[in-house]
Amino acid sequence: MVNVLAYFVLPTVLLVLGVPIFLVLLVTCLVVVLFVADIPTEAIQTYIFGSLDNFPLLAVPFFVLAGEIMAQGGIARRVVIWVISLVGGVRSEDMVEPYLVHYPSKDGKWTISAFVYMPYNLPHQAEHPAIVYVHGGPTAQTMNTFNRFVQYMA
Repeated sequence: MVNVLAYFVLPTVLLVLGVPIFLVLLVTCLVVVLFVADIPTEAIQTYIFGSLDNFPLLAVPFFVLAGEIMAQGGIARRVVIWVISLVGGVRSEDMVEPYLVHYPSKDGKWTISAFVYMPYNLPHQAEHPAIVYVHGGPTAQTMNTFNRFVQYMA
């Protein structure tokens, strides 16, 4: 019964009273450690001081600080503009998904696979110009991934 009070009722009451969340977590942890759990206080101190040099513990506040510096200095806006320029002016609604097609080789011994990129607004039964995008040789493999040039040309 004491576990239920410490784990659920105490934080709920503190949140309803409007106590900030960091204090709710702190008070709840202290109550559980001191009154519910059977943990020696020396072990808690050793664990806390031993984990102060933990990299993720330091990385989070520094990541937030770097984000705030980027936002205040205008770097974040420039990064967004740079990322948009990488897509080559292609809007997301204009991007096309390729069709995987297969055709026989000239001698008929092999089946060759290829991706066909057709713009979404072209009629399928008409003739249209095409661009051949050579994708490599025997050591390369084309996969269905984002390609800025192909999306821009389609």
